[in-house]
Amino acid sequence: MPAGIGFTDFIFYPNDKSKPAFILELKKNSTPDEAIKQIKEKRYATALKDYTGQKLAVGISYDEKLKKHSVKIEEIK
Repeated sequence: MPAGIGFTDFIFYPNDKSKPAFILELKKNSTPDEAIKQIKEKRYATALKDYTGQKLAVGISYDEKLKKHSVKIEEIK
C-alpha cells in the first residue's frame, strides 16, 4: 500500500474505531527494531492520518539461521 515515502507491507484498519489499526512491516534476517524504524522514517502512518482510533506499528523479523520470528509493537502517536 502506498504510504508516506514508499510502500508498507500491510495496513489493517477496522471499521470499528474502538479497535486498533496497525501497520505491519516484515523483515528477513534483520530485527523488529529495524522494521519499526522503517515505518517511522518512511512515514507510513500518514496512510492512517484520518483514522481516529489507536494506531500501532508492528515489526516482524524472521531469522533464517535460527528459524525464529521476533516481534515488536509500538503505539504510533
